[in-house]
Amino acid sequence: MSCWICCVVDKSRISTGDWRIFVKIYFGIDCAPGAIRPDTYAERVFKKLGVKPIEAYSKLFGAWEWEVDVDDSFDYEEFKAWMKAEMDELYNTGHIRGAQWDKVGENYE
Repeated sequence: MSCWICCVVDKSRISTGDWRIFVKIYFGIDCAPGAIRPDTYAERVFKKLGVKPIEAYSKLFGAWEWEVDVDDSFDYEEFKAWMKAEMDELYNTGHIRGAQWDKVGENYE
């Protein structure tokens, strides 16, 4: 299981000093063919991130992927531990075939 994360600066606010950094969270969930699709389990992730559910940007058979912006105060280490436990449980009970997430870098300007 792997994941990536990066930060994006809203350049339109730099000149006024009224800007903030967003952290982009990527995650993917893969389910076997059948009635239950990955978005069913992604609801848990959206709730943990504190954001409204969005449509997956990629749906390749049962492997769906999302990118979500959260505030830079977001605790990625706590999220990473939660995500591993949550996805391991879904995998070990046969609900998903796999999941991915990771922190691959931060980009500040």
